[in-house]
Amino acid sequence: MTSTYWFGRQPPATALRAWGARAIYQNLAIDLVWDRQSWQPDEKPPAAFEEWVNKVGLPWLRKECKARYLRGDSSEVLSFSDGAYTIEACPNRSFGYLYIVAYEAAA
Repeated sequence: MTSTYWFGRQPPATALRAWGARAIYQNLAIDLVWDRQSWQPDEKPPAAFEEWVNKVGLPWLRKECKARYLRGDSSEVLSFSDGAYTIEACPNRSFGYLYIVAYEAAA
């Protein structure tokens, strides 16, 4: 699964669907920018996946970044799996961005 306009970390090739973002990451805060997000495939995802990203995945990520005091110069990858869904993020030593992917694994 690949896209020309992918902003986050790459999902596994076997993922059914994925969402990715390059977020602004400063002072342990994650700021999602509307034009730096993408879906694979390029269509509206099923409601259950979108809801998981917004209500489970991203809240976990925000909390985890603060709990671990994840610095912008880090290359540490944060990861959380919940059933078929996974979210991962890493600053990639960017000093200002957080590269994120959430995906649904094939059953």
